Amino acid sequence: MLHCAIYQKGVKLENEIRRLLDTDDIALHPFSSFRHLADNPVKYEFDLIVFASNRGVAEALKILKTIQEDTILSLPPLIFLLTNPSESEVVKCYRAEVDEVLDLSVTSRISSLKLKNLLSHSRKHLGVNPSTKLPGVGLIDEEIRRRTTRNERFALCYADLDQFKAYNDYYGYYYGNQLIVATSKIIREVVSDLSAEGFVGHIGGDDFIFITPIEKIKEVCSSIIKVFDQTTPSNYHERDLRRGYIETPNRDGTMERFPIMSISIAVFKNTGSTFSHIAEISHMLADLKRYVKSLPGSNYVVERRRKY
Repeated sequence: MLHCAIYQKGVKLENEIRRLLDTDDIALHPFSSFRHLADNPVKYEFDLIVFASNRGVAEALKILKTIQEDTILSLPPLIFLLTNPSESEVVKCYRAEVDEVLDLSVTSRISSLKLKNLLSHSRKHLGVNPSTKLPGVGLIDEEIRRRTTRNERFALCYADLDQFKAYNDYYGYYYGNQLIVATSKIIREVVSDLSAEGFVGHIGGDDFIFITPIEKIKEVCSSIIKVFDQTTPSNYHERDLRRGYIETPNRDGTMERFPIMSISIAVFKNTGSTFSHIAEISHMLADLKRYVKSLPGSNYVVERRRKY
C-alpha cells in the first residue's frame, strides 16, 4: 500500500495520481496546511508528498519550506504536478529544492515513468528502516543533534524488547519481524497521539528511540507499556501462553525457559545543556538500559544520577 499526501488548489488529481503510479493500491491523504499534514497519524508512512495547483505555486512553496524543516516529513519525495507551468514557476520550484516538477500536459507516459523512478530511488536511499519505515541511525543522530544544538528540553527514550532473541529463534524470523513492526506502530501511535512535537526512530532489530517532552515521560512510557503488554500475548501460541513461557536454546546452547516478552525503556532527561555530544548520551543510555532490562516485566526508568 502506497501512502501519498496531496495538496490541491483548484484541481482534483486523485485519479490522475493513481493513473500515473499505475496502481489502485494507494491511499491518498489530502492536506491544506503544514499542521494538517503533520497531524496525520500515518505521516511516518508517506511515500510521496504531492502539490497540485492551477493558482500559482507561491502558497504551496510556503508550505513546502516548512515541510523541508521537518525531519520526518522531509523524507519522502516532494513533487509538484502542474498543467502548462510557466518557466518561472518551474524555476521557482527547483530553486526551492522540489524533487520533481511534472507537467501534466506532457505525455503522461513520461510523467508516469519519472514518478515511478523517483519513488524507487527514494526507497533505496532514504535513511529509514525498510520494515518499519521509521528513521534509522543517521536520521536519529541528526534529530538529536538538531535539538541539542537548539538547547531544547526533551526526554530521550531508548526502548527494546526483553527476550526478543528467544522469541525470534523459537517462532522464526517472519513472526519476529511482524512483532517488530507491531511494536513500532505502538510506539509511533502513542508518541504521535500524546506528543505533537515527538519523534520516533528505529535503531535496528528490537531497539527504538523516541523523543517526547519531559513533562510527558510518565504518560507516554506508561501508555506504550500498557498497550504492548495488552497486545503482545496475541503473538504467542495458546499453549505457550498457558504455561507462561517458551523453551528454546540460550546463547550457550542450553535449553532455557523464557517468559512472555516485555518491553524496557531507559529515559534520559535533557535540560538543554547537559551533554556536549551524542556519544555521551548513547553511553549513558546503554548503561541505563542494562539496568532496566534486569527488572522483571515491562518497565521504564528515568536516569536520576547527579552526573546527568
